[in-house]
Amino acid sequence: VLKLADGMLFSLSAGNHRDCRSETMNPALLDGAIQAVFCLLQHSDRPIRPGGLLVPTGIRRLSIHGSVQGTCFVQVGESALTRQADDVLADLQIRNERGRPLLRIEGLLLKYVPRDFLDKFDGPGPAEPS
Repeated sequence: VLKLADGMLFSLSAGNHRDCRSETMNPALLDGAIQAVFCLLQHSDRPIRPGGLLVPTGIRRLSIHGSVQGTCFVQVGESALTRQADDVLADLQIRNERGRPLLRIEGLLLKYVPRDFLDKFDGPGPAEPS
């Protein structure tokens, strides 16, 4: 992780694992990119409200410019985070080792879910289907 003037730059790697079916995008790298947003929020001057979790619920636009495999970098800027009450909208880019854009996520919606709401579903056993 590299701290930038307006955010952070994260290095991600799926190694040489070819256990996913997609030749375009390794889902582990997409998950890592979303986790990078959580990391930036955790170290932000404006952290999320305690007592809950942010849950990714949608992406407004996903643009794929190249194969997202192997090692790549995710850049997330503080200025690319928009806060709406307790929810967060984020924009981020995944680039290859030469800086070429591979994937851009615009409007990643992270929805705030209060802990007391989640506690309703926490029981001694698995949840029953509804």
